[in-house]
Amino acid sequence: MKIRRLESFNGGMSLVRRIIRCVGSSLVVMIGLGVVSACGSTPATINPSGNGSCSDFRVTPQFSGPWQDRFHTDYSNATSTIARQILCDGVITDAEASEVNDLLRQCLVGVGFTNVDIGEYGTLGWSIPAGVDPQVASSQELQCEAETGWGTVIPLYNDVRTNPQNVDKNQLIADCLVKFGLRPAGYSAADVDAEFDGGDAFADIQNSPHFMGCWYDPLHEA
Repeated sequence: MKIRRLESFNGGMSLVRRIIRCVGSSLVVMIGLGVVSACGSTPATINPSGNGSCSDFRVTPQFSGPWQDRFHTDYSNATSTIARQILCDGVITDAEASEVNDLLRQCLVGVGFTNVDIGEYGTLGWSIPAGVDPQVASSQELQCEAETGWGTVIPLYNDVRTNPQNVDKNQLIADCLVKFGLRPAGYSAADVDAEFDGGDAFADIQNSPHFMGCWYDPLHEA
């Protein structure tokens, strides 16, 4: 049995995608964030001066910089203490991101998932015991995301690292696709969105060695 669920919405980032595929008892989740993290050691930061306040998690800090609105929204909507602890100073370090990844892995293993793999580009892979409904497994995974802060921290971490000035990610993707001859000159941010929503999105170029880089980290694809 194969299950594919796709969601698309705008809210602080140009493209947010969740794809869930199930084959047998193995479930793979891919979260495409328009642009997602590549390897590196540079912390994601919108507030190097440290204007955020961590003295009272009930009070939303005053964030600054290109990503201040996302930090404000994600902090306000966070349901876990760990997420608020990490976001409150306006900085998400590599160490903090790694800690959240470890917490998610522990949570998933704790509810019975095996072969848990958390990769770059927001990919999650796991196996579930035979007989477990994939939709139940999906709900458990989302609960772990919320409880560990992963669903709040990691998307923002990846977005800031790969797009520090918070420019239109769709346009970055479009420019990258044009740069490598995958789409014609004049291809725009609106074309990216329209093509994704039109079915069989980018089927003709998905095997290009530059496609994934353009999709996830267009500023740094070479």
